[in-house]
Amino acid sequence: MERRLLLLWLLGSLPQFSNAQLPFYEEHFDQTSFPTGWTTDDHSANPADLHVLWEVCQDPSTCPPGTDDDLPAQFDPDYFNAPTYAGGYVFVDSDKANIPTGAADHISVLTSAAINCSAQSQVFARFYSVIGTYQSPAFEGAVLLVSSDSMIWTEFKLYPDLGLPTQKAQFSTNPAPVTVDISSVAAGEATVYLRWQWTGKAERSWCIDDLELFSEAPHLYRAVWG
Repeated sequence: MERRLLLLWLLGSLPQFSNAQLPFYEEHFDQTSFPTGWTTDDHSANPADLHVLWEVCQDPSTCPPGTDDDLPAQFDPDYFNAPTYAGGYVFVDSDKANIPTGAADHISVLTSAAINCSAQSQVFARFYSVIGTYQSPAFEGAVLLVSSDSMIWTEFKLYPDLGLPTQKAQFSTNPAPVTVDISSVAAGEATVYLRWQWTGKAERSWCIDDLELFSEAPHLYRAVWG
């Protein structure tokens, strides 16, 4: 009898635990174009023909990271291994524009549409990624910016373990799950904007998929906390 009561109590508590881990917002980039309201730009001073913009990938065999140079041998498979990669993801190819020596670094940004976080007392952003650099360290160049008015932005570092450049390709794990506590900017706000920004030149690529926002810290093995 005691065992049965204990089992019933545990079963009754499972939905509550599960609900705590359900995202209140998610985007899986499973369309042929950017989601409604999402935009990309290059904020550098380079001419338009040298701009490096984010793109949507619908065929992983034709997109980074599989098309990158110097891909590590441990990348098996060599496609972006996010949970729903096959349905599509977004990426920016740093060396695609062949920015010449003397030109400015690209400042490639991907900005979300406004996300309503007004009912949340905490906000945690989680997404899957893979990034490859060559000259500029990902810790400094690849960041998440968050704003509640699209004018004042707060920066969050994403890759603390990808440090100094070595003139040799460096890649994150594939995929690299990233979890960031953005409560200081997003909690209680009705219009929250997320912006992935990469500053660099002749790097490799940065791929992102499976964005989710949670009201409590999600549990994830090997997450990178920003």
